[in-house]
Amino acid sequence: MAEFPLRLPTESTIGKDGQESNARLVNAYIESMGQDSGGKVAFTTYAAPGLARWSQSSFINSGRGMILLDDETLIAVLGTAVVQFDTEGASTVLSGLIGADRLCMARNMNGTPQIGIVNSAGSYYTLISGTLTDRTATETNLVDPNSVCYVGGYFVFGTNEGKIVHTPPIDTATGITATAYGWSSSTSDAIVRVYAHAGFLYVFKSKSTEIWANAGTVPFAFQVLQQFFPLGLMAKFSIAETEDGILWVDQNGTVRMGNDGSSQRVSTSTVERAVESLSAEDKADMTGSIIYWEGHKCYQLRSSGFTWVYDIAMKRWFQRNSGAFPYWFVNDSICFNGKYICSSSENGLLYQLSPGVYNDNGQEFTVELWCPNSHNFPNAFLADSLDVDCITGVALSSGAGSDIDPVLMIDYSDDGGRHFRGERQVKLGKIGDTNRFVRTNGLGRVNSKGRIWRFRASASILRGVMQAHLSGRRANT
Repeated sequence: MAEFPLRLPTESTIGKDGQESNARLVNAYIESMGQDSGGKVAFTTYAAPGLARWSQSSFINSGRGMILLDDETLIAVLGTAVVQFDTEGASTVLSGLIGADRLCMARNMNGTPQIGIVNSAGSYYTLISGTLTDRTATETNLVDPNSVCYVGGYFVFGTNEGKIVHTPPIDTATGITATAYGWSSSTSDAIVRVYAHAGFLYVFKSKSTEIWANAGTVPFAFQVLQQFFPLGLMAKFSIAETEDGILWVDQNGTVRMGNDGSSQRVSTSTVERAVESLSAEDKADMTGSIIYWEGHKCYQLRSSGFTWVYDIAMKRWFQRNSGAFPYWFVNDSICFNGKYICSSSENGLLYQLSPGVYNDNGQEFTVELWCPNSHNFPNAFLADSLDVDCITGVALSSGAGSDIDPVLMIDYSDDGGRHFRGERQVKLGKIGDTNRFVRTNGLGRVNSKGRIWRFRASASILRGVMQAHLSGRRANT
C-alpha cells in the first residue's frame, strides 16, 4: 500500500481558487521541532492560547484604548468609562468619556505622569492626577487634531490640515503656543497619524510617510530627517511595534514591517486579498496589536471580517476566530506587569492572554487544520486509511470536553474547500489519555484534482497534531 501526499498546514495559504491552495491554520500555530536535532517531526501544530478573565470589573460596549500610567497602573477606556487598574485588576472609575470610537493616547515623563487623548472628532483631553479635562476649547492653537504621541519631551499632534503641533517644553500637556508647529509638506496627501518609534517621529500620511526628529530648535523643535518614502497608512490603528520595528497596513493593503525608514512586506497574497475584500469603512477600522507567549511574538490584525496573526519569528500567518464570530474578539493588547492584557470588541471586559487556557473566558473555540491538497495528478487513487498523531488534553480539561468521549472530526472536500462531506468522528479517549494515535478507514476515491482533508476539535481537547499519513492505492481509470 502506498502513501500519498498529506502535509499538515504550516500557515493559512488561500489561493484565488481553492483548488490551487486552501491550507488553513485556524486557532492554531506551529513550532519548529528540528528533526536534525532530535525532533520527532519538522513542525508541530499547537492550539492557540486562550483568554482568562483578568479584572472582575464589568463595563459596557467595547475597549477604546489602553495605556500604562506607570509600572503599577493601567488606564483603559472601556465604553464610556475611563478606568484605572492596579496590577491585581482592581479598578477605579476616574471619569466618563462619551463616544464609542477608538482613541489615540500618549503619556509623558512628568513627575506626575500626564496622558493626552485625541478622539476621532478632533477633541483633545488630558488625564492628570486622575482628572479628565476637555482641552478642546482652551487649547485654541490646536485645531482639528487626529492623533497624538509622545517623543523627545513633547506631546506631538497630527492635524487634518497638515500641521504637526507640539506642547511647550518640556513634559507638559497644556499651553500649546501659536508658533510651535511645522508643516508636513513633502507631499499633498493628508496626515493619518503621528507615531513615536525608537525616539523618532513618524508622520504617517495616506500615501507617504515622513520621519522627523527633535532638533532642539525653537519655536518648533522638530526637523525632518527623511522627507518622503512612498508608503502610507490605510488604517490609523493598524500600527503596532516591537523591538524589531513597526508593523502597519500601507495604503495598498500590504502589511509592512520596518525601521529607520526602510521596510519589508510581511503579508502574503492571502492576507492582502482578505484586506482587499473589506469595505472602505472596514479597511479604515482595522486594528493591530502585539501579543506574546512562550517565545511567539505575534502581530495580530483584526477587522469585522477576520483576525490574521503573523508569527514574527516563524514568519508565518494563521487565523483566529471566536465562536460564531469570523474574527477573534481581542481589540487591543498591552503588556502590563508581565502579562498581556486584552480588551474586547464585544464588551467592556479585560482579559489576560493565557497559554494554559484553551477557551476564551469559558467560551470554547475550535482548532481547524485544513491540509494542503492531496493528489496523485494526473491519476486518481483510493484512500484506504488516514492516521493522525494527536496531542490531546482531555486529562486536564473540565466540563463537556471531559465528561463525554471527545472526538476529532475529520471530513474532506473534493472541490477546493467549497463543500465538505464524509465526516468521521474519531474518539480521542477519555480522561487520562493525553496522547492519541487515531485512524479512520475506507475514505473512498480521490479524483485527479485532489482532496482537502480537514481536522476539527475543541482546543481544550485537541492541544496539537504532530503528523498525519494517508495510505491508499492507485485507482483504475
